[in-house]
Order: sequence, then structure tokens, then C-alpha cells
Amino acid sequence: MPIKLTRYQQRLGALLTCALLPLSGQAGQTCISSMPASSPTSQFEFLPAGEVRDRSTGLQWSRCLLGQSFNDNGTPDDYADDHCDGTATTLDWQLALSQTSQYSGWRLPNIKELSSLVESRCMQPALNVTVFPLYAETETDFPPLWTSSPMLMGEGQAGRIWGVGFRQGGEQTLLLGSQAQVLLLKAD
Repeated sequence: MPIKLTRYQQRLGALLTCALLPLSGQAGQTCISSMPASSPTSQFEFLPAGEVRDRSTGLQWSRCLLGQSFNDNGTPDDYADDHCDGTATTLDWQLALSQTSQYSGWRLPNIKELSSLVESRCMQPALNVTVFPLYAETETDFPPLWTSSPMLMGEGQAGRIWGVGFRQGGEQTLLLGSQAQVLLLKAD
């Protein structure tokens, strides 16, 4: 038996379909090009050694995940062909904290800092992939990234940490023993 939709539901469906038609992004990534970018490439200053500075927040980021190495493809002024080589390290929160402390001048971002990188008009990943070429164009798995922010909850609910999932760009809570990845932030 076919499902009957109200006139309102039909209109809403048509509007949503039209809104999603002008799409752009890397293969696999979906972006609504008619929507303004929340983290446009022009917002970032590209620095040597695979780093960027966010002009709106003043924060300086690694362009690749912990365990990856930055590759500008021999064209330092062409950011579109930049990529991250290798496999990102996946670790629990305690190990993420100790690993980042080994990188002098770098730290885990807090939830507000990491969430500032979400590109709200894109998904899979919800990230400006020109600025942060963390994922291969064929990537389909987007593990969450750790933050330094423990979740403040009621009694008996300790042991949760805020993370950001860039599949859809949402904040999420992770158990201490969970496995996630790390994007380094330059310490102040």
C-alpha cells in the first residue's frame, strides 16, 4: 500500500531536494554550495610545515592527524593538491593526552576549539578539506577526534570526554576507553 503524503510533506520534500541539488566537494564529500561556508579557505592563513592559522580565532592547527605526515605535492602555493600521507593513530583518551604532551608546544583542543572547524554546509566529512586534507577522497570512515574537555555530568556518569565526529560535524561524548584520533593545536 503506497504511503500518502500531505501536500505540506510533498512541498517540504521538494524544497529539501532542491536545496541539496547544487552540491560540491571532494569525491564522497557532500556540500550544499548554495549555503555560505562556515569555515571558508580564506579564513585560514597557510603556514610552513603543514600548519594553518585560523584568522577568526587566532588558533594554529596541524593540517594532518597525529600519525599522518603532511605532503604539499611539491607545490607549496597550491593548497588544492595537498594531502596527508600515512594512517592516523587511533588511541584512547589517556594515551592521546600523553602522546600530545610529547610534541613540544602542541596540545589537544577543547570542545569549543575543535567544533570551530566544522564546515556546516558539508558532510562526510563536515570539514574544509582544502585546509584540512585529513581524509583520502575515497574515505568512508570518519572516526571521532578527541578533545581535552571532560563531560560534566551527574554522579555515576563520569568517564566521558567530548569529541567531534566529522562524518556529520557533531559533538559527541566518548567513553575514556574509546578509540579516537587527534588533531593537534598549537599551545598558547
